[in-house]
Amino acid sequence: MGTITSTGDALLTAFANALAVFFAFIPHLIGAIIILIIGLIVGRLVGTLVTKGLRAVKFDQVAERADVGDLLRNAGVTMDAAGVVGGIAKWFIYIVFFQVAASTLGFPQLTDILNQVLAFLPRIVVALVILLIGALVAKLLAGVVRGAVGTSRLGNADVLGNVARYAVLAFAVVAALSQLEIAPAIVNTL
Repeated sequence: MGTITSTGDALLTAFANALAVFFAFIPHLIGAIIILIIGLIVGRLVGTLVTKGLRAVKFDQVAERADVGDLLRNAGVTMDAAGVVGGIAKWFIYIVFFQVAASTLGFPQLTDILNQVLAFLPRIVVALVILLIGALVAKLLAGVVRGAVGTSRLGNADVLGNVARYAVLAFAVVAALSQLEIAPAIVNTL
C-alpha cells in the first residue's frame, strides 16, 4: 500500500485491514464449530457406550458391594457408578475436541489449559479405581476380621472389623491422593 494522505484514507485502510482479518477468521470459526459439534456427538456416544458396557459387566454390582453406591448417594450424585465413569469418559472426549477447536481458533493459552486438564483426567480414573479396589478389600477384610475375632472371642468383633476396614480405606485414600498429586508432602508423610 502507498502512504496514507488523509484521515479518510486512514479509516479506509483500517476498515479494509479489519475486514481482511475478519474474513480470514471465518473459516477457522466454522471449522471450530464443526469440531465442537462432532465432539459433542462423539462424546455423548462414547459416554453412553462406556456406561452400557460397564452395566453389562455388572460394574454397578461390584461398586455396590464396595459401598461406592452409598458414597455417591451421600455425596448427592444421582447417577450410578457406571454412569459416573461414563460421564468422565464423555467429558474426556469433550475436552479433547474443545482443545482441538481452541487450537483451530489459535488460542494457545486455552489449548495449554485443556492439555493440562486432559493429562489430569486419567489420574482421576486411576484414583477412582484405587478407591474402588480399596473399598472392596476393606469390606472383605472387615468380614474376615469379624469372623476370626467372633470365632476366637478375643474382643469386640464389630469394633475390630471396623478398625480394619477404615485402616484399609485410609490407605486407599492416601494412595488415591498420591495418584492425584494432591498435597504430596502430607501424603508422603502419611
